[in-house]
Amino acid sequence: MNITIRPALPEDFLYVLAHADPRTHRVTARLDPATALQALSLSSIAEVGLIDGEPVSVWALQRLSLLSGQGLLWMLNTPKAVEHPFTFLRRSRMMLERFQAECPVIIGYVQADFKQSIKWLRWLGFSIGPTYTWQGVEAHYCERRA
Repeated sequence: MNITIRPALPEDFLYVLAHADPRTHRVTARLDPATALQALSLSSIAEVGLIDGEPVSVWALQRLSLLSGQGLLWMLNTPKAVEHPFTFLRRSRMMLERFQAECPVIIGYVQADFKQSIKWLRWLGFSIGPTYTWQGVEAHYCERRA
């Protein structure tokens, strides 16, 4: 198994979007390719994780403003990405350190039914807020400060 991380290309993101974990369908079904690629283009850092050359995960950081020091973390995975949890966990710590160097406050949202994702975010030091509903999807606000 060969794992590679490199800057994400638009075609990587579209591949992961097309093969995303089916549980994300409530959110990803609303994204047309142009809107999805705009999110990628607005990101100051965007990386892709590949397993044996196949894109399996895309994560990115969008600066919310230069003055606030806040960045919005977003990530999209295929089911294949979570088949290798220990590799994923180790690499996510390195990724978060780079993101945190750019934005001292990182925020994000996680679907409430993604229990493994919530555990992962807590392990990375994020605080998880109460559940709320956004466009019919139960989610939590999450935040990590440097």
